[in-house]
Amino acid sequence: MLPVDRKIRDVVVVSALLHDIGRLVLASKMPDKFCSVLSRATERGCADFEAEEELLGTTHAEIGAYLLGLWGMPDLAVEAIAHHHRPTRIPHAGFDSSVAVYVADVLARELDAHPQDQTGCKLADFDRTNLETLGILSQFAEFRELALQTEAPTASMK
Repeated sequence: MLPVDRKIRDVVVVSALLHDIGRLVLASKMPDKFCSVLSRATERGCADFEAEEELLGTTHAEIGAYLLGLWGMPDLAVEAIAHHHRPTRIPHAGFDSSVAVYVADVLARELDAHPQDQTGCKLADFDRTNLETLGILSQFAEFRELALQTEAPTASMK
């Protein structure tokens, strides 16, 4: 478990579960553009959200946050979802909901890309820079280890 204050833990969990809802919006409402984004990301070897910014002028993060804001989700959740790829765009007070969702997303992507690598992080440059700017790069290995411990029982059930 990430070091999240108990007062915001529920918001962080909900935000983490819904952080990519904007991808569903894009896939269902703009399937051709969504496919173009995926193709561009593959061609350029960049993150999907970078291809979204380039082709759409926005990302699934902002689209999802907008939708959840319309639905009346708490502001902390909307903010965490909106900035889950670019957390340094907003100020932070410690390990808040936005930082927690960002770190969880980085861990999920990193572990999906390198599931067998128990030795270290294969972070993208932009993630390394973000973690460094947030002052938590040195803690990331510990967060990764916690994620691996949490994932281990699930992996054995497959």
